[in-house]
Amino acid sequence: YYRSFETHQEWFEKVGQHYTGQLWRRLDILPSTSYLDYVRRSCLDVGGTFLLRHFLENTYLADGVCTIQNYLRHYPSHALNHKSWDLRCLCLTSEEVENLSWDSVKFATLFLSHNLVIHLPHWIGLCLD
Repeated sequence: YYRSFETHQEWFEKVGQHYTGQLWRRLDILPSTSYLDYVRRSCLDVGGTFLLRHFLENTYLADGVCTIQNYLRHYPSHALNHKSWDLRCLCLTSEEVENLSWDSVKFATLFLSHNLVIHLPHWIGLCLD
C-alpha cells in the first residue's frame, strides 16, 4: 500500500499522520474523506442512489459493527470535501440537518436527497459558495 504513493510526504499526509505501525487487521482504521468521496461518487455513477444506499448500509468499518452510513451520520463532516457536502442516503432528519456544524467552510453544492428532511436548514445560505 505504501508503494502506491509517489512520495513519503504524500503517504504521511494521507495515512501516516493518523496511524503508526501495521495498518492491516486494525480495528481503529477509518476511511479517509477523499476515499469515501471517491467510492460514493463511483457508486452513484455505476448504480445511482440504489447502489449508493446499498454501499452505505452494507459496508462496515474495520470494527465489523459500524456501517459507513452510521459512521457518516455520526461524523457528517467526513462527507464534506472542497467542492460539496454530500449527505445523500444517510437517513438524516430535518432536526439533525439543522444541528450540523460545518466549521464555516464554504462549498458549492449540498446534497440532501434520500433523507427524512422536510425543510431546509436555516444556515443553508451561509455555507454555499
